Amino acid sequence: MLISIVTVVFNAVDTIEETIKSVIDQKNDDIEYIIIDGQSSDGTVDVIKKYDDKISYWISEPDKGIYDALNKGVSKIKGDFVLFLGADDTLNNVLRNLNEYLIDTTTIYYGNAYMTRSKINYAGKFDIFKISHQNICQQAIFYPATVFERYKFDVTNKVHADYQLNLLLYSDIDFKFQFLNRVICNYSETGFSTLNKDNFYSIGRFDILKSKYPFYVYLYSKARYIVTKILKKNYD
Repeated sequence: MLISIVTVVFNAVDTIEETIKSVIDQKNDDIEYIIIDGQSSDGTVDVIKKYDDKISYWISEPDKGIYDALNKGVSKIKGDFVLFLGADDTLNNVLRNLNEYLIDTTTIYYGNAYMTRSKINYAGKFDIFKISHQNICQQAIFYPATVFERYKFDVTNKVHADYQLNLLLYSDIDFKFQFLNRVICNYSETGFSTLNKDNFYSIGRFDILKSKYPFYVYLYSKARYIVTKILKKNYD
């Protein structure tokens, strides 16, 4: 299986080189690497050019945000599976051992991400309840390319379109999720979705849960959300 790695970046000159090296140093020849740059002005493009012969495709041009850039990247992939790696994250040397696992193009394979600030492995195996209130780390997911024949990232969701996609996929009977007990990446916890919040957790995800999941899952997640808010208020 050919694995596509997609990195979107904007003004990350301090971290992008380490990210690139973590991909091109993989001990697996069946990889293509795609970088979508949002017209950086801090020297990021110079770093990308330094590794031009190791990168399958890259472009630097304005975009409409992270998920617009990810959709651009998806449109260029040739692989059977795709992983999205942040411009301040690094990929562990795991790809050489995954060929025997990435075999079904209707299965979304995912592992753990090592959170570099919290110093924990996030977040183990998911089930229908866990996904209702917690997202799988995008940098630890191998999506089959067939996913993006049906889905795209919703660019109107500026912060959590990856969670939105995962919720939709988890409810889609044509796809299934399989946990790989591997630490796939080192996640910096400084990415856009970590540092920014929107109303998807309080509104959008419940719309999906209510319309596409068993009603008891919706009730569970709603009750959990309400209790968490009450406890936080009392704590504050």
